Amino acid sequence: MCMNAKWITSGLKNNEDNSLPPEIYRKTILLDRLPQKASISLSALGIYDLRVNGKRISNAYFLPGYTHYESYVQFETFEIGQALVIGENTVEITVANGWWLGTLGNKNNRYGECRALIAEILLDETSISTDASWLVSCGGPVRYADFYNGEMIDLTRTPEFHVAVLYEGRTPALRAHYGAYVKEMERLTPVRHSDHIYDFGQNHAGVLQITVKAAAGTTVTIRHGELLTEGGELFTANLRTAKQALTLVCREGVSSFSPRFTFMGFRYAEITSDQPIEILEIYSSVLSADCPAIGDFSCSNDLLNKLYRNTWRSQLSNFIDIPTDCPQRDERMGWTGDIAVFAQTAATNRDISAFMRKWLTDLRLYQRPDGAIPVTIPENNTFEPMEQPLPIALWGDAATMVPWAVYRAYGDLEALAEQYESMKAYVEAELRAAAADSEADRRYLWDKNPFQFGDWLSPGEDYEAWIAKGNDLATPIMANSVRIVRDAAYALGKAEDAAKYEAILQRIKAAFCKYCLLPDGKLTADYPSGYVCALYFDLIPSHSRAACARRLAELVREADYTIGTGFAGTPYILFALADNGYVYDAYRLLLNEKCPGWLFPIKAGATSIWERWDALGENGSLRDPKMLGMVSFNHYAYGAVVDFFYRRILGIESLEAGYRRVRIAPLPGGGLSQAEGKITTPQGPIRVFWELVENHFTMELEAPKGICGEICLPDGSCLPLTPGVSHHEAKINGDVSRI
Repeated sequence: MCMNAKWITSGLKNNEDNSLPPEIYRKTILLDRLPQKASISLSALGIYDLRVNGKRISNAYFLPGYTHYESYVQFETFEIGQALVIGENTVEITVANGWWLGTLGNKNNRYGECRALIAEILLDETSISTDASWLVSCGGPVRYADFYNGEMIDLTRTPEFHVAVLYEGRTPALRAHYGAYVKEMERLTPVRHSDHIYDFGQNHAGVLQITVKAAAGTTVTIRHGELLTEGGELFTANLRTAKQALTLVCREGVSSFSPRFTFMGFRYAEITSDQPIEILEIYSSVLSADCPAIGDFSCSNDLLNKLYRNTWRSQLSNFIDIPTDCPQRDERMGWTGDIAVFAQTAATNRDISAFMRKWLTDLRLYQRPDGAIPVTIPENNTFEPMEQPLPIALWGDAATMVPWAVYRAYGDLEALAEQYESMKAYVEAELRAAAADSEADRRYLWDKNPFQFGDWLSPGEDYEAWIAKGNDLATPIMANSVRIVRDAAYALGKAEDAAKYEAILQRIKAAFCKYCLLPDGKLTADYPSGYVCALYFDLIPSHSRAACARRLAELVREADYTIGTGFAGTPYILFALADNGYVYDAYRLLLNEKCPGWLFPIKAGATSIWERWDALGENGSLRDPKMLGMVSFNHYAYGAVVDFFYRRILGIESLEAGYRRVRIAPLPGGGLSQAEGKITTPQGPIRVFWELVENHFTMELEAPKGICGEICLPDGSCLPLTPGVSHHEAKINGDVSRI
């Protein structure tokens, strides 16, 4: 692509106020006949919107996406023949800041000072490429565009064009688009409104489309927020510096506004105007990466169904080209810790293979020679806790956990092979960090580090308490990554590496048992996440598992089944309980409606997953104003619990990558009388439906051709799995209410 094309620009630089309006690049083409083949390939330093003769060519947003700008940008190719006419044709490409320019975290103009465009139009054998003959204007209707602050559109303006200039700055290499496109997933219309507040019914990431009738020059201002105050006004204090606003200036009569260069995280919109307006149409375009849905779940408990749907919404909201932490405040970054714990759930909800292939490519490119990775990918130097990236448990382990989750879901050995050396390099970095200033067998304990996030956001504790737990939790997390690299080596036929990491894993287990496991079966890390990580990541020897699991259950009961874990323990605590004989306690914890717990936000009206369990009180008011700096009501991390829904409630457990071999073992409990769902695997859909009537369990199972495995029923009986539809029954002995 673009062998003869040149990068062009307006020649104008963006200032600290980000006052540089988007550029419109224009090329006029005269045709005396319509070409048989017509296409355009293009990319930008910024994000672009392409139109030919006023017709939008692609329904994707924010192209060419956010990548390792230091080395490459994606380019896209579109057919344009359907938009061409005999005579004069106008190609217009608007380029706005996106991630390239303007505000990103606490940085401005992170990657450059001006925007640029490159394009090549092919009309049969004729090539028309960007050069100094193209025209450009900064006087178009879009006067301002920023992800955090919003967009200003003035329909009374008519652009004046001048000749573009060649871009003289550093230009990344071009790579054909290979990630998932950001598209409109659905449209939400207001479910209610009062005065100037419109409620769209659910928290989501998106952008309003609005058509109004008004006098020329009327200014419509739309602000966005996740909540309303007790007085019914828009709540925006948790946005920090992000404004999340649209400013729309009307032409005479009917004006339609369709912002393309921003998105908001919101449920509520406040609409005001300086002159009377009539709203003719309004809806929100819900935006997300176009990843096909492959998972589904429902059960007899409607609160669990809402929790499942909330997790989906938060995944959609935070898959805007990269996996972000939140879609609303002045952050929206590719935090590695969030996706590390959520990747397995994300990969079962939707097919994220293309989405993650791009992000993991950038992770490799940002990885340091010593194996460490930044805490956000792409790196933007905003929240790095140390001067240079260093191994950090869980956050850095995204280098192993994410590619392994993707491989386990889809069985793509090529993608795993691409990532293997990066995975291995990160594990070696952790092992070196553990061995630093340690002797003998203590070198296999990672119990000191310049910084750890620890059990981030553990409820009832502060920042210092969260990070203090890092020295306890790092060793189990490191052991998990060593195990992942061992298994990846086996999968890729790297026997020598597999043997090496198996030996290291056994040394880590031995050191953990020697120094962290007390004679009475308790751990030195005597708190819930300590036990969860040790049990789930299999560091506890068989003779001590019962005692450790019993202690975990005791801690859960002492807390009256409220959550006592943060990022490190929450995704795995139900498994750690249920898989060690405490099914009843696992379900009690899951179904707890008090704060903190998964169902408390739902009882408080949540339509997405919250960043903090205890953000709001039962009356909907903010518990602590000090939280305002870090309160997102759309954060997917704690939605990792949905992995338990698939693997234990439905009982669909993959035993071999890509679900080539599976175990179907539903785990009834919590008073559930019914559950059903599916996972569309590379072999086809696996569907489970089960019912429990008194002590009688029945299950309908549909399994595709190409898989094998076993079926294990709640009465303990097992039988081989065969493709097709099958019916199974079992009688559960004892009190089913105590399952």
